[in-house]
Amino acid sequence: MTTTKGDEFLEQAEKKLKGWGLLSNKYEDALELYSKAINIYKMNKAWDKAADVLQRTVACHNKCDSKYDAATALNEAGQMLKKMPDNIEASVRVMSESVEIFLELGKLNQAAKIEKEIGEALEEVENYADAIVHLQRAADLYESENQKTTANICLLKVAHMNASLENYEPAIELFEKSIEYAVDDRMLKFQAKEYIFKAAACRLAQITDKDQLEDFKTKYEEYKDMDVHFPDSFEAKLIDGVVEAWDKGDLRLFQQHMRDYDRIKKLDPWKMNLFLKIKSGVENVGNDLT
Repeated sequence: MTTTKGDEFLEQAEKKLKGWGLLSNKYEDALELYSKAINIYKMNKAWDKAADVLQRTVACHNKCDSKYDAATALNEAGQMLKKMPDNIEASVRVMSESVEIFLELGKLNQAAKIEKEIGEALEEVENYADAIVHLQRAADLYESENQKTTANICLLKVAHMNASLENYEPAIELFEKSIEYAVDDRMLKFQAKEYIFKAAACRLAQITDKDQLEDFKTKYEEYKDMDVHFPDSFEAKLIDGVVEAWDKGDLRLFQQHMRDYDRIKKLDPWKMNLFLKIKSGVENVGNDLT
């Protein structure tokens, strides 16, 4: 089946709207025809056409006094647009319209889910600044619905992206919030050491002099007290080694500790970029000592 039949259903729906008759039946009949067109476009992966018709249905849903269906149609249109390359801006715009309607209706959970999807789509194309806005909003909405676990997932994404943008303070604040959440939850307590590691690494990335390093050491001791599993972990050994290298301005020592850790646990790209930032600090203090 091609999209031709879908085009025919679309044309019939448009004619139905221009014709006379009982208003409610007119819009309901058009919606039925639109739905048939949408299904055909979807089957043929004609995402742009499916998105266009879904947006056309919004006016009909509003005429039938069904804002919920209008919001659902907009969200689905955004999902169709998201499937197409280089169409993220249009997808975000349409899905954001859906969010506003769901909020107006008091459907906070649906709004949160869409905000999360928008944020993740923007994260995927590395538009971190905008992704942070949407994921933070999703987290706030999830928290208002007492869905703390999902809210924390959003906040961790925000923390990672802030660190990637070298906005270390908000990243640290969110990692610390995740630490507190994890240690209080028996299902998540073993993740606490990972959050401590990331918070500590973000703090190290900010350091530019020995005074700041001393401040870090004080905070780091507090981190160690937050989770009994952390002090003996490979992550703690790496942080301890980096602090030693920082103290001595010894780049070779830093690199040795990095290799030791990498042999046991491979550093992902996010951690690698963070430790490259820390490395530059060690290099600078080493140059000052020579």
